[in-house]
Amino acid sequence: MKKAPSGKPVGTGARGAPSVEEVDVRGAIYRHTGGGLMSRETAPKAISAVTQAYISRQSPSATALTLVSMMPGVNFAAADPMSATDQADMSSRGVDQPEIGYIFESVPLNFSLTGNPNTTAWADSENMARISFAQGASEIQDPTFSEVGGLLRASMRDPADNFGGAFDASYGSFDMHREFVRLDSGYIGHSGVKAYISFSDMMVRNWRGLGPNHRRHVDFKAVKDWSADSHTSLAVTYNDLLKSAYTQPTMAQWLKQGVNYNYPGTYTPGQTTYYKNFINVWQAIVVSMPSDLRLTRHLRLNVTPYMSWARGYAPAGTLLNVAGNYYGRSFYPENLGFAPTNAAHTQFNAISTNVIQDTYAGFNTFLTAHYGRSETLFGYWYNFDNGHMDYFYQGVGANGIAPDPTGEKAITFANGVRLSNQLGNITTQTNALYVSEKIGLIPDHLDLYAGFKEVMMSRDAQNQIPGTAYVRANSAHPLPRVSLNWRLNDTHQFFIDATTNFRVSPGNNLFTSYNINNGHIAHQGAAGPDEYAIGEEVGYRYNGPVLASVTFFNTNITNRQIVTIINANQISGTVSGGGQTNRGVDGEVATRPFHHVTAYVSGEYLHATEDNNIRAIATSGLVDYLPSAGKIAVRSPKWQAALGLAYDDGTFFGDMNLKHIASQYSTFMDDEKMPAYTNVNMSVGVRGSDWGWLKRPEFRLNFINVGDAHYLSGVASPVATARGARGIYGGKIAAGSASYYVGPGFAMLGTISTSF
Repeated sequence: MKKAPSGKPVGTGARGAPSVEEVDVRGAIYRHTGGGLMSRETAPKAISAVTQAYISRQSPSATALTLVSMMPGVNFAAADPMSATDQADMSSRGVDQPEIGYIFESVPLNFSLTGNPNTTAWADSENMARISFAQGASEIQDPTFSEVGGLLRASMRDPADNFGGAFDASYGSFDMHREFVRLDSGYIGHSGVKAYISFSDMMVRNWRGLGPNHRRHVDFKAVKDWSADSHTSLAVTYNDLLKSAYTQPTMAQWLKQGVNYNYPGTYTPGQTTYYKNFINVWQAIVVSMPSDLRLTRHLRLNVTPYMSWARGYAPAGTLLNVAGNYYGRSFYPENLGFAPTNAAHTQFNAISTNVIQDTYAGFNTFLTAHYGRSETLFGYWYNFDNGHMDYFYQGVGANGIAPDPTGEKAITFANGVRLSNQLGNITTQTNALYVSEKIGLIPDHLDLYAGFKEVMMSRDAQNQIPGTAYVRANSAHPLPRVSLNWRLNDTHQFFIDATTNFRVSPGNNLFTSYNINNGHIAHQGAAGPDEYAIGEEVGYRYNGPVLASVTFFNTNITNRQIVTIINANQISGTVSGGGQTNRGVDGEVATRPFHHVTAYVSGEYLHATEDNNIRAIATSGLVDYLPSAGKIAVRSPKWQAALGLAYDDGTFFGDMNLKHIASQYSTFMDDEKMPAYTNVNMSVGVRGSDWGWLKRPEFRLNFINVGDAHYLSGVASPVATARGARGIYGGKIAAGSASYYVGPGFAMLGTISTSF
């Protein structure tokens, strides 16, 4: 690592995000174990991580979810080869994406209305230093609680000590082009401050069907070194994304049409699937200012204020009554003035625009005291969130396009009321107190750790359309944890940990909404019981000629919340899945470089079962229960495995990454499942010598889905049964149709890059 100029403080790496000078991606990554797919970990829990060494060889447009897909336990359902959309899903150890905690630069990023992370808004891959995934447990001081399925953490690189920058440009399949530029200030005078700012722009069309995608992104980070081991940083990201939705076929649609099942490219009156009515916009800003300060020889203080703002709209085609519509329970007989387009001449083509805005701010602070063999931590976390989720309607023109898809110019009745079935608003306050104690029973060999976290949450939600119910939900959960860490020596480590977590239902589940065509309740808002989980892990790590880790796990979940797509706008919600038990083993092995070659292998065996008969509504309208107890849980492949090979001699480099996912069920009755699939990605490249002020220019080719396999990559929306079933009380449960993500097709892109 290069030293700062004389008089400039040097950090110790406590921030966990090394600068580009500490991870020389153009000259030293060939020394990384497993090509950057695995690093040495010492925490008493399962955790995997990728570093810039691996990230720098992948597609520059890759998101955090794409980059962790090789890790054990990660069941990633991709949809776009260029990662241009958040229309993807990640599950792990039998639980869904919103049941995983997400932290980016110390900011919790589970979107409160759906629980999803929207990772396209996170930092550009060139600025990512490390992405880790703890498959079963977070740290007690993390500002999150919904990590039933683990915690994904991403950190940006720190600014470089010296002035410089970086540039890359990519061009590839589906008219993809992307440009990135970053400027580092280096230390500014004798202030102890260094910073960088970057900008990227990417445009690409959908790989199947039609539709544009355009992402513009800004990253900024500044670091102030107060002393050798005290730091404050400021991180800011801004993202502006236009994205076109992909269809999510049922099994019947997939078997009949395959990758040709898409939104049509021409408008047909009376049909609601014209692709131009499914183009979304999403803007987001994330700001954090973490400080890690040494107060005395024995005391450290961490303080992190943060905020996040996001706004967007997601339209979808629909049909509205020409006359006679409902606003909540109120009937409006007036003619809306649009010509009918359906066969019965009673309805016209329109779009339903889901307008979303979410703003939250908070702070997380904790004090750590080190005395002898004891490490004591006290902390407090506060978060305030205000979210809106509205639906507005607008008629389309003769060309099938609405004049204003943002929802601002919605259909308005004569009395000034805008036609809507939901004007949802939810405020959420979270308070958490936590304390932990770590005792060195045998110095440098055996540590005992115990912690306790109390999370208190209050939520107030209402659809502000008259006649809808007001929902108030309060939650308070004690979350104890304990672990034992036994290091025999620098080579062998054993650990045991037990943790507890909980999750509330997503905010959009609390809104009651009505069908505007008939006034019937479309969704009954309710908080429902909180999901609660108790998990245990027993693991072993080896640090020798190879790195290896194996973890046996067991998780018991009550009131399981299963993600499903609730409408054509691709908005997700949850349905009750009763209890669930997840058991299995996962592991990974990585070699150190041998003749410039490294290898990585990961795998998981999972046995996830439903513990209860799941509530269902029979065709008679009466409540019944599916005989689902003992069935395999949805989105729970029994086997998965990954293989990574990398070569890097400092000039020539390349890698091959293979991931296999076994079949997985998409119904609670296990009467339909998605087939197994295997995906292979590759890269090759060459680095040149310095040329003037250009440092180690590089050319790289990335190949995604090398075999151009056409496959389903994940379950988008599970259902109770695909064939129909009898409830335990004899009621007939109607068959439904699960929907799926379609995996990305073959794509390639070339990238030129350099630093200066």
